[in-house]
Amino acid sequence: MAEHIGRRIGIAIQKVKLADESARNLARIEALYEINVSATSGLELDTVLELLLAKIHLFVPFSSSSTIHLVNAATVSLDLNVARNVAMQDLRDFSAQSHWSFAQRVFDAKQPLLVVDAPRTRVIPMRTFIGTAA
Repeated sequence: MAEHIGRRIGIAIQKVKLADESARNLARIEALYEINVSATSGLELDTVLELLLAKIHLFVPFSSSSTIHLVNAATVSLDLNVARNVAMQDLRDFSAQSHWSFAQRVFDAKQPLLVVDAPRTRVIPMRTFIGTAA
């Protein structure tokens, strides 16, 4: 009898986990659909990028703030286009002072940058800004 009850509980737990995973996957699919629709609807680029940042938390749940920089073809430099959970003017002010950013480092190195704990990483010049913006 106890074994039968244990199996039923195990099956119920599996069903709940599957339902949660299905709900997360559905939310991700819906986000991709919304991004695709906005990208192909002729909206302004910044509007599409803002939607992308609004939905990216479904794919990168540990991201508390995000930015998108695009390459300026005329100057071959990075331009800050949109930001989420951090003020654009604060980012611009900081960039004017330090000329260093995660995006610039990735752009220059042409490879990903992994930072596990940005506010506590000593080698990152932005840590003072990250601490105040967080």
